[in-house]
Amino acid sequence: MEFETGVLFEETDCLLRSEGPLALMGTGHYRPTDTFVTYSACHYKAWLHKGQIRILVTLHFDNHVMNYDPLQLFGQHLVKLRKERGLSQERLALESGLARSYIGGIERGQRNIALINICVLANTLGVAPAEMLNFSVEKI
Repeated sequence: MEFETGVLFEETDCLLRSEGPLALMGTGHYRPTDTFVTYSACHYKAWLHKGQIRILVTLHFDNHVMNYDPLQLFGQHLVKLRKERGLSQERLALESGLARSYIGGIERGQRNIALINICVLANTLGVAPAEMLNFSVEKI
C-alpha cells in the first residue's frame, strides 16, 4: 500500500488504552505490582511525512463534556454529611479505617475516591452509598 506524502490516510475516533503501575496514595489496599488499565476517548489521525508514518492522537478531556468538578462537589457533600453527624475528620477516619489525610484530600476535591471507599464512608455515616453521590451539580 502506498500513500502520498503529507496526505491524511486514516482518521477516526477511538478509545486509547493505557496500562501501567497502580499509583494509589494513602489507601494501602494494593500491591506495588498491581496495574491499572484506563480508556480515554480520543481522535486519531495518521499521515505520511518524509517516508515515515506520523500519528497524532488528540484526547477528549472530561472538561469538554462536564462543566462542573465532580470531585469538588463530592468533597463538599461529604463535609456536609460529616458535619450533620457532628463528626470531625479525625473521628470519621477512626471509625471508617481511612486515613485522616485521605479524607481531607477527598473533602478538598483533590482525591478521586474509589467506589469501595465511597461504600466504606457511606456505611460509617449511616447512609446508602447512593446518598454519597446525591450532590447538586453547580456549573463552574
